[in-house]
Order: sequence, then C-alpha cells, then structure tokens
Amino acid sequence: MYQDVALTDRHRRLLLRKMGASVELTGVINSVFEALVAHACPRFSAFAALTAAISAFRKKDFGIFPDYEAVWLPTVVLDDIHCVRYRTDVMQTVYEAIVPVCISELTRHCLQAALRIHDLQILFLCNGSFLIGEIKRIRAFGESFEHVRREKRYSTADTNRCPIQMVGSFDRMPDPTIDLCPEGAEKRLFHDIEKMLRVL
Repeated sequence: MYQDVALTDRHRRLLLRKMGASVELTGVINSVFEALVAHACPRFSAFAALTAAISAFRKKDFGIFPDYEAVWLPTVVLDDIHCVRYRTDVMQTVYEAIVPVCISELTRHCLQAALRIHDLQILFLCNGSFLIGEIKRIRAFGESFEHVRREKRYSTADTNRCPIQMVGSFDRMPDPTIDLCPEGAEKRLFHDIEKMLRVL
C-alpha cells in the first residue's frame, strides 16, 4: 500500500511545481483543492487522482470514453466471466480516499461548483469510479444506456460479493475488459497518480 496523508496546501504547491502545470491547469487544480478542503479533511490521494484526471483531460487522453471526450478513472476492473474484481495497490489507495469525497454532499457540491467554473463536470459511479469532462458531454453520459449498464454491473458485482483480487500491475488485469482501453489510457492515469504519491 502507498503512504497516504491528510491533504495540505504544501501538497498542492508541491504537485504544481513537479508538474510544471500551465496557467490554465493551475487554475483548475487550485479550484479543486479549495473545494476539497472547504468542508472536509480529504486524503492526498483523492487530490492526486483528480489532478491526474484533469491533466489527462487537458492532454485528451480519454481512454474508454472517446465519444464523450471524457477521462475515466476506474476503482476496480471487473471480469464478468469469472465474477472477479481486480485492483492494484494504487487503485485501492485511490478508492479508499475518493469514496469519502463522493458520498459527502458538501464536498461533492463544492467540487462540482469549482469544476463548473472551468466548464468541467465529474460523475461518480456507485463504486467510486468517476468520469470527468466537459459539462455537456458528462450530462450526455448521465443516465445514458452506458451509464445505467455500468451502475447495474458494478452494483451487481458488489451485491453478489464478487471477490476483489489484488494484482501487482495493470498487466495482470483481465484482457479484454470494458473497464480499460487497449491503448492504456487508464494505466497511464494511474501511473501518473503513483508518481504523485511518491512525492510524499
């Protein structure tokens, strides 16, 4: 497991310096930071996950949702055939940190308001996975067939207590899977999060 600590302003400054973020990206990241700490004490990895996802969006590294031009952050990869859920250590760390963010009405409201200023929106799924992109694109995804199908899929896996198997890397994930794109966008996203976690 990765070391994870309470998010502080020092972490925000450290990430921005390490990333060499543009003025535009810096503005979004600062807004996200302020939203996260406004009413709660989030973990650093939640901020790292959001920062990496926003950075991937700016780079147009959309992964499995190019039609929506949105970045997908999975917290689990489901093998429908063998009814097994897979996670890496970094996915587990992010999952544990992001769930308090997505179930806190105050924090979620602040986060959406902060993103809206930059024409962005986030959509959380029932397992803590999320999609982030332009407001009109995320609204189009919301309640679409694909959205409903994924909610049913993940909630069924949870209800049926499909086991979660920890794996050492994304290369040990089932192939093919609808949770990861063959071009590796989600793998790159978590690689970026790992780099951020290593600065602690």
